[in-house]
Amino acid sequence: MTDIGALVEAAIRDEWHLHLTALRAHDRGMNSRTWLAQESERRWVAKAVPRAAHRRFVVGLEVAAIVDDFGIRTGRAELTADGRAWLDVGGHTLALLRFVDGQPLTGDEPGEQRVIGSTLARAHRALHGREVAGAERFHLA
Repeated sequence: MTDIGALVEAAIRDEWHLHLTALRAHDRGMNSRTWLAQESERRWVAKAVPRAAHRRFVVGLEVAAIVDDFGIRTGRAELTADGRAWLDVGGHTLALLRFVDGQPLTGDEPGEQRVIGSTLARAHRALHGREVAGAERFHLA
């Protein structure tokens, strides 16, 4: 594990009070480092973004929580023992995201396109009329 990986493992233990049975590099996150974390049957994705991406990441965590509250599973941030959605670890912003099981969608098939479109429509309904400080609006909105 890299130095940041050791810091992530310590943060999960100390800040989330979890005793992981597994932590392995995933590194499929966009503009981030990611690890798959597991404690018994529960799973998460630990995501660490560089300091330059902090604002966008934190705003995204807030948006994900709103959409998740609406009933769309987003992999929202698991709160630390003292109620924080993220923390600074080794110059990175770290969040522990709830794992969402399933198959990735490619959008190649009409059925998948319908799922993507209907999910996006539901997310827009969840966010309609909501203001999230620092969120960037889509250029067509």
